[in-house]
Order: sequence, then C-alpha cells, then structure tokens
Amino acid sequence: HNRMLAGLIVVGTIGSTGAGTSSNSKRPHIFMMLADDWGSYDASWRIKALGREPDIQTPNIDRLSLAGIRFENYYVQPICTPTRAVLMSGRYSIHTGCEHILFGADEPSCLPTTLPIMPHAFKKLGYQTHMAGKWHLGYANDTCAPWTRGFDTFLGYLNGVEGYYAHGMGPYMDFHECANDTDRGPGRADGVGGSGSACDSCTHKYEGMYSTHVYTAHVQEIITKWTTDSKPIFAYIAWQAVHEPLDVPASYVAPFPSIEDLSRQIYAGMLACLDEGIGNITATLKAAGLYEQSVLVLSNDNGGMSGTYGLGCCNCGTSCGGLNFPYRGWKDSFWEGGFRGNGFVHSPLLSKEGFTYQPLLHISDWYKTLLSAAMSQLSPDERRASVAMLSEILATGPIDSVDQWAALANGGSWKGLEGQPRSEILLAGIDIDKKGAAIRVGDLKLLVGSWGSDAWCDLNITGFSPVAPAAPAPPQPNGPVGGRGGLVCIHLNTSTRGGHDTDAPPKIPWWQSITGLYNVTADPRELIDLQHEHPEAVQALHSRLLKWNETTAPSIHKPADPAGAAHAKETNCWSPWTEPRSDDTRKL
Repeated sequence: HNRMLAGLIVVGTIGSTGAGTSSNSKRPHIFMMLADDWGSYDASWRIKALGREPDIQTPNIDRLSLAGIRFENYYVQPICTPTRAVLMSGRYSIHTGCEHILFGADEPSCLPTTLPIMPHAFKKLGYQTHMAGKWHLGYANDTCAPWTRGFDTFLGYLNGVEGYYAHGMGPYMDFHECANDTDRGPGRADGVGGSGSACDSCTHKYEGMYSTHVYTAHVQEIITKWTTDSKPIFAYIAWQAVHEPLDVPASYVAPFPSIEDLSRQIYAGMLACLDEGIGNITATLKAAGLYEQSVLVLSNDNGGMSGTYGLGCCNCGTSCGGLNFPYRGWKDSFWEGGFRGNGFVHSPLLSKEGFTYQPLLHISDWYKTLLSAAMSQLSPDERRASVAMLSEILATGPIDSVDQWAALANGGSWKGLEGQPRSEILLAGIDIDKKGAAIRVGDLKLLVGSWGSDAWCDLNITGFSPVAPAAPAPPQPNGPVGGRGGLVCIHLNTSTRGGHDTDAPPKIPWWQSITGLYNVTADPRELIDLQHEHPEAVQALHSRLLKWNETTAPSIHKPADPAGAAHAKETNCWSPWTEPRSDDTRKL
C-alpha cells in the first residue's frame, strides 16, 4: 500500500496551512457513503464484538472496517434531513435553518443556497463531483436541487422515501438522471437537453430495477470511465437502503431462515444487498487501478428503527428491523440509539489500519476531514495555495466541522499535531420544533426535555431479551411482527444517583427541565442518571446548550404548498415547481 506522506502530520489541519493545485495523481478519489436507517448494532463485526453470534452478515463492511478505522464515539443526527444538511454543510443542525424537521414533498423551501456545500469545495480543488441516491434537502426550485448545488451528475430521488423498484412516492415518479454542463445549464446525463427542465423530468429507465443495484452499477460506471487525464472523483452515495419499505429480491432473504421475524429477515437481506454493493464498488476500484488512491467512508444517517410491541412502529409507515443495542432509543430519539453513528473510513493512504478511533467524531466533521484527505499528498506550498483558494468557503460554510484527517492518519492520536480533538458535540439544540435538546461534553451527556423513544430494544431470544423471550406480538394487518428472532422493546428499571426530589417539580419551560445526565462511556445504555450527584456538571453543560442557542439560525421550513403536489400530478413527477425565493438565498 502507498502510505500517507509524513508531511501531512507536520502541516496540520485545514485553516492552519494549505496547498495549491496539483496533478491529478496527487489527489485521492473520495467516496462518501450514507446508509439510510442503518442500526448501530447491525454489522456482523459489531455483533461478534458483543460476544454474540450474528443473525445478519456484512462481510464486506467487516473487511473494509477491519482494514480501516472504526469509530467508538461517532455521532450523527437522529433523523435523515438534519444529518444530510449537517454532512453537506459542515454545520451543526442549528446553523442550517433546518434542524430536527424533514423537508416535505411539497414544501416551498430548501437548505439555503448560500451555504457552500461539500461538492462546491471539491470542485474548487479540481474534482469531478457525483451524487447517487437520496437528496431530501428540498427542491422547490432548480436552485435548491442537487443538479445546481455543485454536483456534475445526479442519479436518484428528491424526497425521503420511495419504492425500491418503481422509484416513486405515492402515485408519482421521483427518479432523476442528469448532468450539469456549466456552460449550458443543467442537462441530462446522456447529453440531451441543456435546460433546467431536462433535470426536472423523471426518468423511467430504471423502473423494475432494484435501487441498490442501480446505484452500485452507476458508481461502477463512473469509476471505469476514469482515465489518467480525468479529474479525481468525489462521489456522494446516499443509499436508499435500508430505509422502508422493507423490500429486497428474495435471493438476499434466503440466507437468513433462522430469523423468524419477517421484518428483521427482510432487513437482513436489504443490508446484505447493500454490503454486496459496497464490495462491488471496492472491487471495481481495484480492477480500475484506483483503489490505492482512494478514500472510502461509510456512515449511517441515524439510528435504526426498532419499535415494536406497541412502543413503536413496524410495517406501518416507518422502517423497522434495525437494532441499536446496547443503546437506548431508536431513530428520531435524543437518546444514544438515535444519535450513535456506525461506519468506518478505509484507505490505503492511512498509515495504520485495524484500530478503533476513540476521540469524539461528528457527522459535520467529514466536510473538512475529507477536504484534508484530498490535499494530504500535496507539498506544503501546494496545500497552502489550496487552502487559500478555499478560504471563502471555509469561512462561510463548514463553521462547525473539525478536520480529523491528520489524527486518523496518525493512528488515531492527536499527539504532536496542530489543533485539538473535539471536547464536545452539540447533538440537538434548543428550538421550537421538538421539545428536547442534548449535548455531549467529554464522557458526559446532558438530555433536556424529551423527544423520541426511551425504550431499549434487543433480539427476542433467550439470553438477549431481558424478558427472555417475550411473547410474540399480536398479528398485524401488514404482516407478522415480533416473534422469536425479532425485536422486543421494553422499559428497564433506571436509577438516579444522589437521590430524587420528593416534591413535584414546578412548572418550568421544557428547555429548563433536565431529563438526565449520563456518563455514556461508562454507561452507554443510559441507565444511571447522575444529575443529582453532579449538579455542577448539569449547570456547566446546560450553560453550553444555552450559549449555543444564542447562535441558532431561524427555521427555513415553510408550510406545504399545494402547487407542489399539483405539479407532481400534472407531470407524474416530483420535481421543482416554483421560482427561487428570497429565503432560499438568505445568509446564515
């Protein structure tokens, strides 16, 4: 393997030094992959690490992460739109204008277009930029859509959910394939067109084809078309899997007959197909001779959806089958099960492999971290010139992103490096959307208010489930749920160290109501509330939440516009329907 140049460690982090333009051979190919609703338990290597026999299999994810870097204290947002906004912008969700809430199909708004998102920065560095998969950051007009947000090509869908074969949401299509020729405006990937309307229309080319296969083949084609005269590749692959609806070719479900719960069984097949796709992309990189100069990152977008037994939702509109054990809660919860990230970074450019990165890491950090990886083999002078070229983007865009590449490339250690590791992560700020907020500082996490499930979920198998096993859930209209081998979610007995207040708490605003203080390193299940034992820590962390709240951007979200659905009905396609609005371009 080619190894990381020692100069990166000397040079330091983005913003302290830089580099300029360089030959294509010096700039690695970057592949940022996002798995939708992937539970933090659901990799077979993680299950083995807990001393269990895996009920699911992820051999490619296991191999790549073992030969790369896994994460111990990695955090994402608890639901999809906020995570995607944070990843693309390099900002905490309170600084994007779209914290907590999802963009609706007919919502006349989007992630503000003044934010320079990740592909803009990579284009500055001379990269070709591609996106495949789920956008979900608003598309009311063409300036909001991915084809005018820095991506050279886009293949995928604009909303948050759709069918894996029909590629539509409800009765209307939502699948777009187009390229962006900056001299002519947007146009189709096949060269037809040259106006925004070409990207706005939906393609029927892939109807009947399973989306994980479609995105895999598309990325493989990008790789095989690369030549030594081409620009380096930046690809953002926002997989549809393993989000609901639970659907996958039967051949992927067949290897899991021991999983008796239908939801978990189909989920295992969907994950196996995704794992295969990641393996096929890696194999194509090797066959094309690009692997040695590539960086691959895989992340979930939020915790898996586990709810069942009346505590959540299986086969009724929300993805189910995912598991986040040992963490409490699931998708759209402010407990660890909603926030904890799963994934890896893998690259032959890393000086050390096969270890777990311990420092705090946040989904926003990939913005500066991957830019640093792109410049990691440049000379100090080249790097300084490149950072100067990126100066405006770095100053106005990824203001909350921490460049962690040097530490990742240094065996996980910050010793001898410029900059400091993260000491805190703002998990969820105080705003009016959801009555909860959370922050982690060091080992401690403070939870304020309440949002999302606070149950613990595990496999419904003797020795795993605390009720060992629970009785099967009652039959459901859309298919069997629960049962042996499925998931059971219950409330466990918790404790508050330092004693409870005996009097009923006074009526106070929710943002002043402390739900709990947890040492999530020693107590990852959030069983022991330390708020009465450590009131000084509660005050310190709560003060940090209030301080961050002073910087919260006004919400960008708008009420639904009936014209959006009317346009989809008229065109049989979910696509932009308005002219640009002043809110789309406001400064944050």
